[in-house]
Amino acid sequence: MTKGTPSTNQIRYDNKEIIRKYKRVLDDVQQELMNFMISNNQIPDARDFLPKAKLGEINIKKPANSYMLFKFQLIKKCGLLDRIREIEGSSSKEMMQIATKLGGILWNRLDREDPIKIFFNELAQKIKDIHKSEYPNYKPKQKSPTTRNIRFKYENFHNR
Repeated sequence: MTKGTPSTNQIRYDNKEIIRKYKRVLDDVQQELMNFMISNNQIPDARDFLPKAKLGEINIKKPANSYMLFKFQLIKKCGLLDRIREIEGSSSKEMMQIATKLGGILWNRLDREDPIKIFFNELAQKIKDIHKSEYPNYKPKQKSPTTRNIRFKYENFHNR
């Protein structure tokens, strides 16, 4: 597999194709998010989004950024997966990939001054501050190189 080509488990989606196919879903979800933001009784607390360590677990998870919180709300509260399931069918394996792509399109569609984006940026900052106070010595761990990177280096070594 060459660098930049999708694996068999991952399918590439063109933004224009996704926007054309899911335009109504994007508009509905954006409106539903605005309604969610307006009704104050549904606004989540920052502590609800803190990464939860299991009992006896040493690994502390990194706090979510604003986009991840936004995507979580799209999937859990606005029913984005259900809407994708209606269009794709009940057995579509790529539903989460499509949901992630739609979340990215919708996030990029919002302006910096949009109340939705401001809300999630402020929520992410609150979560980060709480996380910092609860785990003052936390430092994110570096991930080990993936096998893909190793394989890529190995192929370059043999192609000399």
